[in-house]
Amino acid sequence: MILEKQMNIVKEEQEKGSNKNFPQMPERRAIFFIAISALIMSFSSLVPVVPILAFYALWFPLIYYRNVFILRLTPSLLPLGLLSFLCVYSTFWSYDPGKSIYYGLEFASMLVCVIIAMRIVPSKCFLKGMIIGTSVVLLINLLSNNYSTVYATGKPALVGVFDQKNTVGIIAAIGLVLSFLYFFYTESLKEKICFSILPMFTGAICLYLSLSKTSLLAALGTLSVLGGMYIVTKFPRWLRGFVIPLAIFGICTVALFIFAFEIDIYGFVLEKLEKDPTMTGRTWLWAQGIERALERPLTGYGYNAFWVRGQPDAELYWNVFDFEKEKGFSFHNIYIETFVQLGIVGLSIMIFFFISAFIKTFVSIIRHGMHLKTVLCLSIVTLFFIESLASVELLGPFGIQSFLFYFVFQTILEGDKKKPNLLHRPTPKN
Repeated sequence: MILEKQMNIVKEEQEKGSNKNFPQMPERRAIFFIAISALIMSFSSLVPVVPILAFYALWFPLIYYRNVFILRLTPSLLPLGLLSFLCVYSTFWSYDPGKSIYYGLEFASMLVCVIIAMRIVPSKCFLKGMIIGTSVVLLINLLSNNYSTVYATGKPALVGVFDQKNTVGIIAAIGLVLSFLYFFYTESLKEKICFSILPMFTGAICLYLSLSKTSLLAALGTLSVLGGMYIVTKFPRWLRGFVIPLAIFGICTVALFIFAFEIDIYGFVLEKLEKDPTMTGRTWLWAQGIERALERPLTGYGYNAFWVRGQPDAELYWNVFDFEKEKGFSFHNIYIETFVQLGIVGLSIMIFFFISAFIKTFVSIIRHGMHLKTVLCLSIVTLFFIESLASVELLGPFGIQSFLFYFVFQTILEGDKKKPNLLHRPTPKN
């Protein structure tokens, strides 16, 4: 009984986290809201109007929750506020002002909902809701039995209802990583099976069938980073601050060695990924994107205003890649895409998101160990950092990646100074 009470106290402390100044939603309601949000964000590109209105209906009424104004202004809101302002304000110099104002307001309103959710949903509920939501999405795609032949390899890949293997792949990677985390969080065998083992199995199958090499690398890279940080926490606290810089120095040394002796690691990796040296034309597209960005380095073309009909360069790239739709094409790199759309200011904000998130999570792990919020944030930031090198979804007004990333980023900014441990729970006293 004493052990059970102590464990309940630890779990209650974990749930308070950074949101202790805001009322928290009841567990079942919070899980349901997050699961529905995950479904809406996943399918918003297929049915753009109804799901978005449903998303607003979930979160906007909670601006004033239990007699507390949830959108209370704090310094931590500045980064997301700046990005939202830039997206909307880019209307004044946009190549397509109507498109910029429309999608800019959509993006800003989504971030408002993200902030509301972050402040009133406990971390455990968020984790469980995302696992349920991504698992349902993956099951729908599995049951669709929709496969498409990959041009480069000739192999069939699961594209599901999205008709995109990379979309299936990244959702599978998200579900796999989150369910892996929950395995270490809960001690209940029933919860391990329902929220960890079965979702992990589903995520692994979909990731394998999607043949999305980028998502596979992102998932493996994330799990490797988590394993490395877990090892770091085994060291005494005073030594942890030296271990991470030493590891980074070691990685840089290996990279320098590879460069000095001209070892073709790039070619080896591409061979294993069954990619050609141009990564199916992406390297040429990246170079083109940088050239377009340097034509308007300060302002960019405006939010969502480059890929529009009548824009000569966009039309050229569509023709080169034989792409008929107006939507869905990009420079396949979040930094280049941001530079093209929002100029150097937007690019700086996007880089700041990742650098500040990594620094804060590393410092938190060094000081406090592997508690739930930090492990969750480190996982998502690492996953999307690797994915960002070949995707642009974080800049979209709606999508599961945007919802997840900005949720955990705001969680990092509003984190508590003193946090309970996740993987090294204190031994209860009798």
